Amino acid sequence: MTVRFVDVVSALCTALALYHEPSLSGQPRCYNNVSRFVLKQVENIPTHVQLPLILATYLFGLSSILFFGLPFTQLNQGQRVAWIARWKGAALSPFRDFVRFYEGLSLFVLYSESNV
Repeated sequence: MTVRFVDVVSALCTALALYHEPSLSGQPRCYNNVSRFVLKQVENIPTHVQLPLILATYLFGLSSILFFGLPFTQLNQGQRVAWIARWKGAALSPFRDFVRFYEGLSLFVLYSESNV
């Protein structure tokens, strides 16, 4: 089982976008623009911060196997939201900060583009 960084970020950004902007038509919107923006921001982070973020992203993507038996990228939307909520409410602040980072960037681009 291979888990790629890009896939974890894409699944995470899509789950956050869907959670904050549920589709009214029942048809899910494409959130590739959100994922691309977030990946570009991660690319621009200094290396000493970027590497721990990438490692944390892999940890996030793989640690769901312990609870759901699947990596984050293979979870359904309900499971993804539950896993995000688990990290968002974690006792350790780095887990909460991890979600806050991705959520902040995802919402920034999501709502910036919805007003255009």
